[in-house]
Amino acid sequence: MAKVYFAKKGLSAPQGASAHVRYSYGTAFTGNVDSKLEGAISEGISALNCATTYLANTDTADLNANFKYYAEKYFLLGDTPTTDELNNIYAVLLLTKNGLNNKFTIKVYSSASHAPKGFTTNGYVTSYLNPKDNQKHRTAGVWTDPSTMVGKNAFKGDIHMGISTVKGQSDLTNASLFIHEATHKFADTADFGEQGYTTDQGSFRKPGLQPAQALMNAESYARFAIHFHRGEKGMKQW
Repeated sequence: MAKVYFAKKGLSAPQGASAHVRYSYGTAFTGNVDSKLEGAISEGISALNCATTYLANTDTADLNANFKYYAEKYFLLGDTPTTDELNNIYAVLLLTKNGLNNKFTIKVYSSASHAPKGFTTNGYVTSYLNPKDNQKHRTAGVWTDPSTMVGKNAFKGDIHMGISTVKGQSDLTNASLFIHEATHKFADTADFGEQGYTTDQGSFRKPGLQPAQALMNAESYARFAIHFHRGEKGMKQW
């Protein structure tokens, strides 16, 4: 089945973000989710702004308990992260934030037929290892093989989110999915299977993720940013 998407209006997103949504053919039968996407983008960008501002203005010795707790939980770091580890976290979050400061597109797909072959997924960003001449909507970056941790030059496609997932999830969970996919597109993160994905309660589904992998794991950045932001603002977590 051809992956045909129809253009829709731009979304009302916060803090200058310019988001454009396109819907696949099948979504016409289930309705659009503009308002749900706007909530996810608002929460996601606020979280990225909070985390990057904090890291840019806080010395290693002055990290607060909120930061340490979620850094240890999602990046598997010790009580005192090293400067290199903090720089890595900051770089990924900042690249993602800056990427979203430019105009970006979210494609909402209706079924598994629109996801990459062999995958059942809530969202995705395709890495094109052999890009065609037409590189519209593609961002230059690196695709990392999660089994070897070896990177290859690639072009990253648009952020994709499944309509059934978006409709059925809270703004917080959608914001986490949005950040997850945005780190793939703009900061070259990877996925590490069940060891790297989280449950609704925020725990990794299976043990085995290593610290070096966690620092490249898209889900770790998404969960960390959302939880840290809400902790700093005194807001309810999941």
